[in-house]
Parts: sequence; C-alpha cells; structure tokens
Amino acid sequence: MVQFLSPEWMDELNRAAAEDQELAEAARDVHLTLKQVVSRPGQDEASYTLRIDGGRVEVAPGEAGTPDVTLTEDYATAAALARGELTAQAALLAGLVRVKGDTEALARGQQAMARAQLCFDRVREHTTY
Repeated sequence: MVQFLSPEWMDELNRAAAEDQELAEAARDVHLTLKQVVSRPGQDEASYTLRIDGGRVEVAPGEAGTPDVTLTEDYATAAALARGELTAQAALLAGLVRVKGDTEALARGQQAMARAQLCFDRVREHTTY
C-alpha cells in the first residue's frame, strides 16, 4: 500500500503512466503543466505537478517549472477525486476546486487527462488515504 500524496504514491503513478500506451497516444500532441495544491488540516500544504508533454506523462512533488494551471482544493476533495467518488467537473461546479491559470490549456488537455485518470485508477487499489 502507498499513502496518498506520498513520494511512493507519485512513483506508482509514474510507473502506471509509463506502461500505458493509450495514455502516450492521447498525450502525444498535448503540452500541459498542472500544479495540484492540497490543503491539509493541521499540516502544511501538499503539492505535486502533473506534466503532459508530447506523449509523456509525469507526476512530481512540488512545482516543476511554471504551471499552465493550478488547482487548489482541500484534502477531503482531493482524496474523493483520487478515489473516483467525485468527478473533477462536479468538484468545479460545487466550488470545491479553485482554478488559476490558462483554462484553455486545461480544456485542450482534457482527453489526455481523462486517459491519465483511467491509468491512475489502477493505483487507487493499493492507496491509503
């Protein structure tokens, strides 16, 4: 089991992404850097960056370069999204996620991000929250 938001969890996401040829194809023409900021009660914020660049998808702790888009939410929302209990669209519509940056870039990367979510769902099975 890996802990949500831990370096080991990110390693698992990267392994899953590297093995998924459908993800590489969906991400082939996409260039998007997305920073995720998660507030945690009584703790420092956790952040990680999802970079989609020409067929390659990587997750790294913290900020890797200048993000196109920054998404900010609380831990409960982030965990619900990661567990598949809440969709990104529902979270946005409910005001649970704040978006800053180039929303057009986010829209252009939507197909690749949807495939990444399917790929990352496999990691959910052995993640603790």
